[in-house]
Amino acid sequence: MNPPSKRKRSDTADISEEVLPVELHKEKLLQVIRDNQIVVVCGETGSGKTTLLPKFLLDSNFVSPSRKLCVTQPRRVAALSVASRVAELLNTKLGNAVGYSVRFDEKLSSSTAVKFMTDGKLLHECLSNPTLEGYGIVMIDEAHERSLNTDVLFGLLKQLVLYRKDIKVIISSATLDADKFSAYFRGCPVFKVEGRLHDVKIFYTKQEQSDICEAAVQSVLQIHHSQPKGDILVFMPGVDEISRTESSLKECDQDLEIVTLHGQKTLDEQQLIFRPSSDRKVVLATNIAETSITVPNIVHVVDSGMVKEKHFESLNLVRCSQASAKQRAGRAGRLNPGICFRLYTSSIFETMPAFSKPEIMRTNLQTVLLLLLSMKIDIFNFEMIDSWSSDSFYSSLKCLYALGAVNKDAELTKLGRILVEFPTSPEVAKLMVVAMETKFLEQATIVAATVPEFSRISKHFKKAFSAGSNPEGSVSAALL
Repeated sequence: MNPPSKRKRSDTADISEEVLPVELHKEKLLQVIRDNQIVVVCGETGSGKTTLLPKFLLDSNFVSPSRKLCVTQPRRVAALSVASRVAELLNTKLGNAVGYSVRFDEKLSSSTAVKFMTDGKLLHECLSNPTLEGYGIVMIDEAHERSLNTDVLFGLLKQLVLYRKDIKVIISSATLDADKFSAYFRGCPVFKVEGRLHDVKIFYTKQEQSDICEAAVQSVLQIHHSQPKGDILVFMPGVDEISRTESSLKECDQDLEIVTLHGQKTLDEQQLIFRPSSDRKVVLATNIAETSITVPNIVHVVDSGMVKEKHFESLNLVRCSQASAKQRAGRAGRLNPGICFRLYTSSIFETMPAFSKPEIMRTNLQTVLLLLLSMKIDIFNFEMIDSWSSDSFYSSLKCLYALGAVNKDAELTKLGRILVEFPTSPEVAKLMVVAMETKFLEQATIVAATVPEFSRISKHFKKAFSAGSNPEGSVSAALL
């Protein structure tokens, strides 16, 4: 192992000085959008499509406060980060021309023309605004992630464009499955933005690692001692693994600035990854750093090869897909030739799935069926890009019937119309409604807090209820 090298910050390029690939295609891209109602934009992560395309559309007068551009992200942390970055690019205060709206938080004004949202937030907005009045363009970003909410939005938008000829839809994807999106949206054009990645050398371990946290720590230290230039991005499956790795690295005292990035971070905490440092920076991140947020100045990637993936009622630790592994490695080649250390063998890579299974094929459908029924959508003939399984569909309907949310004809009941307003599963929503009716709200909240999804919103529920809300009124509005 080579001795440690002193590293100067000048060794690392300033990302703000880059000319991103999408800038080279600006006029052609805008013309394609001008000429078509639906366009699929396919480009490598870091090509600039997420941040620069909204800027182009605003600068070119495609959108205005009365005909907004809505940009969806599958994660809250990404919606906040990208909104902040686009506002910075436009030299405007966040909340003016560029704003965001996510659960429990929004920064908007009468002058907002570009609105970033989570896909779930837009889906719930469709309840009260099914024609998306006030929007001129809807851009579904990170479409390749195939979240459940995004897939449902695909179906709604495919119907909407038939009778709202004045609205445009942009599907943005970072992987080469764009042709599938095009086929689903009746053969719409695909605009490909060629990436400009530098070469990335891939290294595998000789044997499978029993402790990915310890293996990640050793890889970071090896890079720090042998490589004179570039920050390090480490992909870990979840917050627990990030915390363990962070603690071990801090104990080593190696002149490293350690920053963490995951879905629970606030906007201010996210900004730490962009702050210059005199020390080598190590960013410990979940798969949010694959595509949603571009971490600057990365030359080295350490990939655990693992991800926490929702499978019905549980969050399982599984191998990531080959497509995800390639996205992770590509993060090392944006500014300079890079290196990716995979903490698994090449033979394990060959056994990994080519793509991740869409969320709609591995999750409970109760919430989305309730939402579609409340919008008077024919759930038996709703055209999805990938069909949900028949077993999951009918099992979810039976659960909704048992809860009293639908009748025997799969029609929404009065209770169902109340439950759909809550940003929780129908089971938790009914628990809270019954608790309010029987005056056992405090006890029910304690029980519900054991459910991960509710523990994240319980403080907001208590605040809304203490203000004198009721389940048919402003409680649900305050929670959404």
